[in-house]
Amino acid sequence: MFGLGFTATAAVSVGAVDAIYWGEPFFSLRHSVDFTLTRQMSTRGFQPWYEYSRAIPAWTNIGVAALAVYATVKLRLWLLAAWTWIPMFTLSVLPHKEPRYLVPILPYFSMLAAAGLLQTIVWLRRAPVVDRDGRRSRAAMVLTMTAVAVLVTEPLDYVLPRTNEGIKVAQYIAANGPTDGVLAEPAWNVGGRLYLQRANPFLDIDPGQMRDRTQIDRAIRTPGVTWLVLQDHDIRSFQYEALILAADFEPVALSGLNVSSYRLYRRR
Repeated sequence: MFGLGFTATAAVSVGAVDAIYWGEPFFSLRHSVDFTLTRQMSTRGFQPWYEYSRAIPAWTNIGVAALAVYATVKLRLWLLAAWTWIPMFTLSVLPHKEPRYLVPILPYFSMLAAAGLLQTIVWLRRAPVVDRDGRRSRAAMVLTMTAVAVLVTEPLDYVLPRTNEGIKVAQYIAANGPTDGVLAEPAWNVGGRLYLQRANPFLDIDPGQMRDRTQIDRAIRTPGVTWLVLQDHDIRSFQYEALILAADFEPVALSGLNVSSYRLYRRR
């Protein structure tokens, strides 16, 4: 029963979010499976199955991870554990891994860690007047040192939010041609359909597809496409400038937007 409920909830959540973000249910799931599993491609390489364990400092810290594992093993909080570890195991099977993929499970992971911390505090408070074997004293010292270390080092992992260059380009297009067709490399870098809800058509180009000159030529000539948002290093690496100009596009100056990673073109 739990498995059915878990699957149904996940399916509804992913379908709904993709429909809002991409304008099509299960768009990201289908493209992820096709790009990563079917075609065995990755724009950022492949990582070993234990990558999320090795990269713990990139998405949490050792103390919090230990509390979450403790809550799973000792407290047997199977429901929270399932929402935490099953997705992590599934993501570990995929060839390409990034810490940001774990963001959806962090609430459940945090609840596990909080339960582990609470149980540890309760155990410490039950200590007898005389701690003969010293276990609770040592545990209290370790817990205190861990908490202090987390409080001292955690702020170092935060950075001031920055405006993504792709989002700036999307906002520019939305202000100057909200219903025009857009081709973006890749579409998620410009915020999917969050900023370009009325764009028609709205086409996505994977960076891995940029090597296929014939496919790119066909894509940029798609009827209705008015804007091209392409990564600057790919334009230079594959020498697409002449191809784009020949398809009747002209470059749009983005000097005022402080954008250097992308090039924007508009059909004449």
